[in-house]
Amino acid sequence: MGAEGVKGRDPTVADWIAEGMASIALHCSCGRYATVKLSGLPPAMRRSRLGQNARCAACGKRAPR
Repeated sequence: MGAEGVKGRDPTVADWIAEGMASIALHCSCGRYATVKLSGLPPAMRRSRLGQNARCAACGKRAPR
């Protein structure tokens, strides 16, 4: 399945955990990144929602909506 999930479907945290992933890296346009542990996120959270909720700790930017 991979990080893209099933074709046409926005993967969830549970999907990633089922694939054996433990964390993901979120990147900001300022050049910084953070590693986020999947175990600390709601299992039903979708990738698109995760990106919308993320805020860079360095510059304060959010992903474009």
